[in-house]
Order: sequence, then structure tokens, then C-alpha cells
Amino acid sequence: ISQIVQWLKGVSSRVLLQEFPHLRKQFWGKHFWARGYLAVSSGTITGAMIQDYISEQEGEPVHDDSQFRIDDTPNPSPSRRG
Repeated sequence: ISQIVQWLKGVSSRVLLQEFPHLRKQFWGKHFWARGYLAVSSGTITGAMIQDYISEQEGEPVHDDSQFRIDDTPNPSPSRRG
């Protein structure tokens, strides 16, 4: 499963960055997708498991995606972070 998720993230990020050039500027040198993923069968997942997973993600560094748009309009002022 991890190889499939890695492949999906890689392919989808390349396609999005090729299709929307303004995203290339915004995400230059950054990761497009979050580092992890969650894979469980729907028969065993509980609300508590989902909440625990989300809570764990809150400790991860978050990039400002408030300017994130998927359209043909270039981002007028991309956020630059060091």
C-alpha cells in the first residue's frame, strides 16, 4: 500500500505542477503533499481512530495554503518562507 500511495502522490503532484504553473512557484523547494497517509479497512476503523490520526497530524509542520487555488489564474503574491 505504501508504494501505491507514494506513486499516487508523486504522479498527482507532477501533473498538478505541470498543469498549473503558478503552483510550481508556490511549492518550489517544498513538498506538495503531507508526509504520511492513513490506510485501514473500513470494517475496522472507528471514529476514535480517525480522531487520533487527525490529532497526530496537528503536530506536523503546516505550510500556509491560504493562497492555494486550482485554476488558471496565477497567484498574484505567492508566500515565500525560508
